[in-house]
Amino acid sequence: LWTADMQSLLVTPALNPQTQTSDLLIIAQKDYQTQASYWEEAIPQERLAAEDAGKMAQLVSEISNDRPGSLEMPYRGVPSIWAFAPIGPKAAFVLILPKKVTDLLPEKTLNEIRALTAEGLLFTTITAIGMILLSFLAALTGSRNFTRRTYELVEAAGRLSRGDFNVCIDTRTGDERDQLIQAFNDMGPKLEDQLRVHESLRLATEVQQNLLPGKEPAVPGLDIAGISLYCDETGGDYYDFLTTATTPKAGTTVVIGDVSGHGAYSALLMASARAALRLRASLPGSAAEIVADVNRQFAEDVGDTGAFMTLFYLTVDGVRREARWVRAGHDPAIYYEPKSGRFDELGGHGAPLGVDEEVVFEERGKDNLKPGGIIFIGTDGIWETTGREGRLFGKKALLRLIETHAHRSAREIMQAVIRELEAFRKGIKPSDDITMVVIKLME
Repeated sequence: LWTADMQSLLVTPALNPQTQTSDLLIIAQKDYQTQASYWEEAIPQERLAAEDAGKMAQLVSEISNDRPGSLEMPYRGVPSIWAFAPIGPKAAFVLILPKKVTDLLPEKTLNEIRALTAEGLLFTTITAIGMILLSFLAALTGSRNFTRRTYELVEAAGRLSRGDFNVCIDTRTGDERDQLIQAFNDMGPKLEDQLRVHESLRLATEVQQNLLPGKEPAVPGLDIAGISLYCDETGGDYYDFLTTATTPKAGTTVVIGDVSGHGAYSALLMASARAALRLRASLPGSAAEIVADVNRQFAEDVGDTGAFMTLFYLTVDGVRREARWVRAGHDPAIYYEPKSGRFDELGGHGAPLGVDEEVVFEERGKDNLKPGGIIFIGTDGIWETTGREGRLFGKKALLRLIETHAHRSAREIMQAVIRELEAFRKGIKPSDDITMVVIKLME
């Protein structure tokens, strides 16, 4: 069940002359001997590639430091488990196994047990009928012995499916069923480890949800709603409502961030950025200074992993009807004025966090916001949602939704966007996290 789909590679960290970054050079793999017509012919060098640049950088770092371990990331578009271990200085053995193999292993094993049971019963019946006149007693004894051991396998499989991972079969049959029994005994610990990983992710999900705002702030003149929906157990999207030294009494500061990638690694970076932002926002300084200081801290956290985070930092005054913001590589916020039917982008210059420690951020502002006006901030998981036909949801569809529901409350607008995205996907699991904050200026 494993070897047919498993990739086994011998790799070493090496500098890629094209990108001038470190990646993994393949020294040997199981099909190299078929790539040359005779033994003196050179085999072209290959480099191990993956779609997830962040996790690939983590893998190169771990192997460069001679550390064993494992991680999950796609290989050639297929979700996989990567296991690696050093076998010498700057050399490592890498195994890549599709997740679907391990996920289907219990079901396949149980199906094989059932098939073997049916086969055994049929064989026993035919043998009993053919030999009933000559050796009825011997056939009956053999039949009972065969089916008893087979039923032991079925009973043990049932216990395993109910969560008894310590179940073990000590019976030996002396035939090919011994291989099945050994595979079954090895499966219990593996499933228990898998369950432990899922439990850890469940707890991580609870912790991350607690990091998000429990409720929207009550601000004079403003109606606010926000939400984060993760495509995995954990994600890299983030939003928060802050009260800083420069936040007006009749206003609030809204922050939305999007860490590259998603999953547990992005969730850790999101938590780190949230802590740094909350701490820095509690100290004096302009919005541009706050974002610049957080950028320096975030750049130290991500190091050379290649990870980054986009951020939009917005302060809105509901009484003076003005907004000030800093854009750090994030998509611009959208401002819609219902009376004129006009859309504006709250843009600006600024690189994502973690790219350059010394980047200078720009603070911009907009005055004379109109009653009923709507400010929408979101992550790219909204307009990059993919339907069954492969089409993207797009920003035009989002603008039409905002215009259609502009007379409703901020929460109703947000819920309308969520419903429309679910209908557009038609049951397809989302491939990216979705986060949005809707701010409506009250009449």
